[in-house]
Amino acid sequence: MAETNQLLKTIQETKSDGLSTLMESLDNLTFSQYLNHILEIKHVTKAQVLSMTTIQRNYGYQIFDGSKAPNKDKVIQLSLALGLDLHITNNLLSLSNNGMLYPKVKRDALLIYCIENKKSVYETNECLMEYRLELLD
Repeated sequence: MAETNQLLKTIQETKSDGLSTLMESLDNLTFSQYLNHILEIKHVTKAQVLSMTTIQRNYGYQIFDGSKAPNKDKVIQLSLALGLDLHITNNLLSLSNNGMLYPKVKRDALLIYCIENKKSVYETNECLMEYRLELLD
């Protein structure tokens, strides 16, 4: 987190003549790289995470290796299985080109609640069902 804050400060302080140098120094972080980094930090395996989702195993491994781009629901499932907070979940959603969760959207609000309260994928689907919202696919 300190690195991110420092990077943000550097970007804010960069003048237009230093922008190209700054942009060249930044790595292009991919969704799969970020996700695999989270696995390392949490000391969990791909198989452990996938067992807590409804994602098919082969498809899940393709998400982890970057050969498949997950939809929003798959990213949410991975986030729930990993017990991630909203900030990191939104980072994953952004990196996967799925946009962030928006609290004014009813389904997103419920998903935010479930993420913040460390609900499982199955508990989240129960909540979605209770409020007649589309289940995580």
